[in-house]
Amino acid sequence: MRHISKGINESSCRKALLNARNAFDLDMNFPNNVFTQHWDHYLFFPSDRMFGKTLVKALPVFIRLEQANTVCLLNITQSSSLEFEGCAALFLNTEITAKEYDYLISNDGAEVGWFYLMEDYICTSDVGSWCMYCEMTSDIAVLAISRAGLEQLRPALDILQPYTLEEACRPGQEGWQAKPDGVVLPFALMCREGQATTPALRATPPQRGIYSKVTNSRLLKNGCCKKRVLLTMFTASLQ
Repeated sequence: MRHISKGINESSCRKALLNARNAFDLDMNFPNNVFTQHWDHYLFFPSDRMFGKTLVKALPVFIRLEQANTVCLLNITQSSSLEFEGCAALFLNTEITAKEYDYLISNDGAEVGWFYLMEDYICTSDVGSWCMYCEMTSDIAVLAISRAGLEQLRPALDILQPYTLEEACRPGQEGWQAKPDGVVLPFALMCREGQATTPALRATPPQRGIYSKVTNSRLLKNGCCKKRVLLTMFTASLQ
């Protein structure tokens, strides 16, 4: 599926897609550093926020503050290629509404909408001073942003409400609710448990693709442990 919002020219779409394509390493997955360049800040948030009203509210603010023309949300898994003609992508502008976005990701004539699929996504603009990446199987999304962008785009970040790693380690953050069995997400004692578990998990690296990730990745055995380890290992891989 490829969708271009009304009023966006093709050159802006191609530029945003190029930024998305150049931003990540196709051969890397969480918990490794998926980004191809060094960013000043990496912030984390629940991946569901990329597929609901939060993103719809944040995108126009990102676009206006960055003086961009369009944002590309690229479905890496479904793209037959990362060229413009073969990409599965949404090219959105400030006119996107919650109703339209919900239709695009949950239906749009497809048998199963993106919202229901455990796939990999990357999102950035035609300016490219920030980038979001998520793997739906991990429930975690990461926002990579420059030092200047952290200040320039603060109003957009106030809507998205991402966490630093230190903040994500604190129990009870909104978006990772306490469970009935008393397990709190995300990541109480994350760093200590992550350090203890990392060597064993590195022996079974996750692979790109829906079924391979579910069947091969030991990270998926326990949701709470998975999130702690993913974030710890991702952050360690940036060093």
